[in-house]
Amino acid sequence: MELQNLIQRSDIKKIFFLGTAIVSTKIVLIAIAYFFDDVTYNLFNQAYYTSSVLILFGGLGFNIALTRIKFNISFLSLAVLINIVLTFIILNFIINPSSNTKEISLIIYSLFSVVGSVYVFKMLFDGKYFRYVFLTILYSLLHLLIIPLINIYKLDIYIVLPFISGTWFFISLPFFNSKNDLQQGTIDKLYKIGFAAFIINSAIPLAFVIDKFVVNKFFEIHIANAYTFAWGLTAPLFYLGNIVEKLIYSETAFSNSHLLKKGFTINLILSAVYALFALIVINLNPSLLPESVNTDTFYKIFPIMIAGYTAYVIFHFPINAFLFKVLETNIQKTIATSFSIIILCTGIIYYFLIGSFIHIDYKSLLLLIWIYIFTLLIVKSILMFKVDRGGMTESTILNK
Repeated sequence: MELQNLIQRSDIKKIFFLGTAIVSTKIVLIAIAYFFDDVTYNLFNQAYYTSSVLILFGGLGFNIALTRIKFNISFLSLAVLINIVLTFIILNFIINPSSNTKEISLIIYSLFSVVGSVYVFKMLFDGKYFRYVFLTILYSLLHLLIIPLINIYKLDIYIVLPFISGTWFFISLPFFNSKNDLQQGTIDKLYKIGFAAFIINSAIPLAFVIDKFVVNKFFEIHIANAYTFAWGLTAPLFYLGNIVEKLIYSETAFSNSHLLKKGFTINLILSAVYALFALIVINLNPSLLPESVNTDTFYKIFPIMIAGYTAYVIFHFPINAFLFKVLETNIQKTIATSFSIIILCTGIIYYFLIGSFIHIDYKSLLLLIWIYIFTLLIVKSILMFKVDRGGMTESTILNK
């Protein structure tokens, strides 16, 4: 009965639609492995995860900022473009990923993807989750065009990606503008509000993007493909957690303690069920693996990867949603400051290790990622629930 009180029929409906949208966004990462050979699959991953780094820093928390202020789409696009270009320059300076000038086209792909996703997230935050679902699925379907455009028409991936994101952006554009009573924002407000959210929300995705970027740039192809495909099967854990997070965001009537408890309960059930299902199915049916992935290497990586990330996902998403939905912005700023220090220290360590990545095996890489993300989770949890703020602890807030 308690579980039934936590999970209402309307929640199941939202979970279904949000789940369909979120899972669809990355299904292409799994599908492509079955349609490409190992070399083409690796080239796609290099382009995709380079774009992922640009997209991550290009958004800079602007999706959260636009839930608090109104901002002109032209100026928003300019701000995003500046972020992406600076990221691209720094990325090439630090890591020197490639001398291939075609990678500049990924700036265009990232620009359309970021600006569009900012407004699509605003729709979700406003409770218009059907629009969010429609535009997200459209984005996914367009990405599936990568397969025929490369295999049949022999187009270059650096031409295909900007075409896809640009098409999606201009189709979605009429949905972006909506009337609201938010205060008109300025560029300093956009960055001020967005940056704190970016540090908190992007600190974790940064690790997931960087490790695939490094794997596909510096590791041997059979390890890179197996690692990336293993991530493709592990990633649904994060999609399920993201569903729970967006479910909490879309709530309009709730009590604080009920909200956190419901999020944790749903997330625990979904994560555990998926992890067990994936392990059982993939071990009983080795033939399901694509030819582009080395079977022996995959079976060494996948069980370790999914076990570690399951433990993390169970706690991360309910806590993160509660932070942005309920708690005050001063706690967000405190967490962002702490995260900045952790990211800086981790970045320095990674910088000195970058020349030795080729000598680090997948277990060492996973261990580095897990130390980083669990440190962030522990620090965030302590600051949220233990730090006294003006005589009121977060535990007091939970019992309101």
